[in-house]
Amino acid sequence: MLALAPDASSSRAAQGVSAPARWEVVGLDGDVLWGLCRGSGRLPYQACVDLTEPAYRCSCPSRKFPCKHALGLMLMWATGSVPDAAAPDWVEEWRASRAARAARTPATPAAPRGSADPEAARKRAEQRADRIAAGLDELDRWLTDQVTHGLAGAERSGYGPYEAVAARLVDAQAPGAANAVRRLGRIAGVGQHWPDRLLGELAQLRLLVAAYARVDELPAPLAATVRSRVGIPVPTDEVLAGQRVRDRWYVLGQVDLADERLATRRTLLHGEESGRFALLLTFAPIGQAFSVEAVPGTIVDADLCWYPGNFPMRALVAERYGTSQPEGPPAGAISVAAALAGWSAAVAAEPWCESVPMLLGGVTLSDDRHVVDLAGDALPLSAGHDEPWWLLAASGGRPVTLAGEYGPGGFRPLAAWPNGRFVPAPLGPTGDRRGPQLPPDLLSAALVGTERRPYAGGAVGGVLLDGKGPAGLLEGASVALVYARAGVTPVPDRQPIEQAPEETSPQVPVAAAHRLARLLSDGGVPGGTEVALGLLDDWLAHAADLGYRVPPELLPALLDAGRRRIAMRPALASTGAAARAGSRPAEPSGATC
Repeated sequence: MLALAPDASSSRAAQGVSAPARWEVVGLDGDVLWGLCRGSGRLPYQACVDLTEPAYRCSCPSRKFPCKHALGLMLMWATGSVPDAAAPDWVEEWRASRAARAARTPATPAAPRGSADPEAARKRAEQRADRIAAGLDELDRWLTDQVTHGLAGAERSGYGPYEAVAARLVDAQAPGAANAVRRLGRIAGVGQHWPDRLLGELAQLRLLVAAYARVDELPAPLAATVRSRVGIPVPTDEVLAGQRVRDRWYVLGQVDLADERLATRRTLLHGEESGRFALLLTFAPIGQAFSVEAVPGTIVDADLCWYPGNFPMRALVAERYGTSQPEGPPAGAISVAAALAGWSAAVAAEPWCESVPMLLGGVTLSDDRHVVDLAGDALPLSAGHDEPWWLLAASGGRPVTLAGEYGPGGFRPLAAWPNGRFVPAPLGPTGDRRGPQLPPDLLSAALVGTERRPYAGGAVGGVLLDGKGPAGLLEGASVALVYARAGVTPVPDRQPIEQAPEETSPQVPVAAAHRLARLLSDGGVPGGTEVALGLLDDWLAHAADLGYRVPPELLPALLDAGRRRIAMRPALASTGAAARAGSRPAEPSGATC
């Protein structure tokens, strides 16, 4: 929910008004949240949120949108603290006014692309195609030059040569290819196996160039993939004119990425009935908030339309019908073997595929950085996510449904459902420690250069490749890379960690858990870190007195706070002792944590 905040101060302020004590009354009427929040004036502020868009209204004087009261109301709803209740008149008036505005705004059908002057549109398309073809021809020569002269010196050349090539591709209106070249500059000289990764990326770029050269001969879905990878956009109206799939879409999780120019949010959905995955992309300038289409852990009833491609994944929300809170994990979770079969199919359909979503059922952690299913099949965890203390704490070592993304670097968890509860994974960057994927003879020839060590072809997976010279080497490397990625199999015979004993003491109420999460978050409490730590000591002491245990998913952050603050450790020990003993003194009337 805090992703909707226009800035960091609004996020902190929203957490300050998310306690039920700050509100005179709150309710949920269909898809509309509403409430009266006590403020500094004589009358409470009237706040309401339409969850289908979302849209907001508040009577406070704030110029920020959404304001802290609307955000705080959604935070309470996310914790289950908002009961169903009929909306008062002022909410119905807001609903009616929005409906009236929508009725007054006629839907203007988009004109067909280029319909104003078809001949001019045709000429512009031809000119762009010529520029792209010329830019990719130049890229092809540059790629073969790299393996002709050898990759050994790439780590000394710096980022400049790649940026220069990328800039020329931008001028040629091929931004997708330009981004791929920029990635090369972040690989060269970085990590133990950078030559293997660099040659693989060069080979994949050469495959894209070769595919675009005969794009008119390819099947339509594959041709759409090639154009997309080059960077030719598909108009939104064309996407929305395609087939719609209505479903209840479980929002599995989000990943935020950023470069020097733009921030990107990747939101993964899974259809309850269709079993289909979808990827929503939103963009924002660096430093600005994303517009929010879906909140992780919720279900969105909507029509989706997919961008064309041989393995379509990116989608647009065509029409939204409502948002709801799920009552358990998403349906359709599968085994590790079945999920890897899906990955192989994705790579076969789209050789440039970098990751696929997975929804794994009945998986636990092993003690060697893997997730393992009930059959003993395992997937390695990606670097940066291979010590998932949050998952170990939340699950207690018991099998759970786990959502994430898998790629050549391993599996990145996004969320888990221990006992049916949605628990998101902590945010953080993903590293890459993959081993070599290409045959040594290809790699050694590319490092030295084909002008010193001519390449005369070879066999990959029993298939003889007769290509020669730098182009043949790049072709062979591309085939070998796709073969290695598509042929990955589960890691066998991994043993899950031992399960923790069953808990006997009760968990703190939802509202108290929400307050603890705020105390443990950065900037979650007005007054700074010292105030938060003092309140945390009081919270722990009160929880221990009442015999409550801490929500398991918060244990890693809580123990980390205890590691940094010695004075907190007795309270931590008391809470742990109360939880292990399972004793719970009689609760005083009105007592809360």
